[in-house]
Amino acid sequence: MKAKVYINGIGLVSPNGSEWDDAASTKMTKVEFPQTVTPPTSFSVMSKIDDIQKTKYLSPKVCRTTNRSVVMAVNGAGDALIDSELDQCSDRLEKMACIVGTCRSELVGFTKLLNTVYADPPKRINPFTFPLLSRSVACGHICIHFGIKGVTHTIGMGHISGAYAVLRGVQLIQNQRCKDALVGGFDTLSAYSLAQNDQFYHDYYQRIQSNQSKDKMVFSEGAAFCVLSRQPSDSKAAYIQDTFSGRIDSKKPQDSLIDLIEKWLQRSDMSFSDIDIICSSVSPANLFHENIEFDVLHKLCIKEDYFPVIVAPKYHFGESEACLSTLSYVVVSKWLRGDQVCGEISWGGYKGSATKRKVGLVCYIDHQLNVTLSVIRRD
Repeated sequence: MKAKVYINGIGLVSPNGSEWDDAASTKMTKVEFPQTVTPPTSFSVMSKIDDIQKTKYLSPKVCRTTNRSVVMAVNGAGDALIDSELDQCSDRLEKMACIVGTCRSELVGFTKLLNTVYADPPKRINPFTFPLLSRSVACGHICIHFGIKGVTHTIGMGHISGAYAVLRGVQLIQNQRCKDALVGGFDTLSAYSLAQNDQFYHDYYQRIQSNQSKDKMVFSEGAAFCVLSRQPSDSKAAYIQDTFSGRIDSKKPQDSLIDLIEKWLQRSDMSFSDIDIICSSVSPANLFHENIEFDVLHKLCIKEDYFPVIVAPKYHFGESEACLSTLSYVVVSKWLRGDQVCGEISWGGYKGSATKRKVGLVCYIDHQLNVTLSVIRRD
């Protein structure tokens, strides 16, 4: 049996705040797109973090040489380390792994980047606009500032990058490559990221152009980090029991996903009725891959005549890209510890009941039909 990997600390930076009670209960303040960016539709909105504490961990001198995306990532990582009480344990920090994910992975050429973002391209641009550079610099700042010297790398695999960072951390600990891992994802709204959204949501935009009664797509930014460890920090700590990552069949996506979940639960010596909470990647936008997950989970509930608590963070935090797939682990682990849940939804008139808080399932699918599954438990 694989070793338990405990979620000992979480760090969150969101438009709703960084404290969980505030983030889970406060609705986002939506703002209009900046004049320098053409919104995908006439009614698209976004939610931006206006009160990032730039010098919470970094010095004013360092802040002058970096940008808000790096500050956001460092703040989320620092909060997770403090929550795990490892921020002062230099011996463990030196051997800790650090894995950081962002949604956009492109190593875009200078000319292509300028033509994508600017109608009248300037001669000089901020280098942090390049996704690969921004992600690597953020990871470097986290390691340098907190003294992390273990296995370190970044992941850029679309919306599921944050979940892959968690799974990679779990694998490192279970393979005894390290005892602790700081994992997470972050994404920042920028001229380039907003301009690239049409590639991710092209079908959605085409579908709603003539129908403004549809729910608005809310683009937001944020960071979510977890500290994973072999040993629990307290008696309430939740642990990741089993994980899976793969891709479902695009020709029969629903049948493929149902078969995958059922076989994977069987392999984990579980049944669907053992699950107390499911954290999904569904959103109000009803994108193709989200509808697949919605239908599959609902069919499983009907088939088993059992309805656990279902949550969808995108209903609450907006489309914050890579951050949300890490945030799924935060949501489930906080709920298992007895905290409030955010983004709870009902399915076809049925609503789950929190009779016990022992087992959670994280199911996250991206637009390329990549899927990650994780079982999270509490002793």
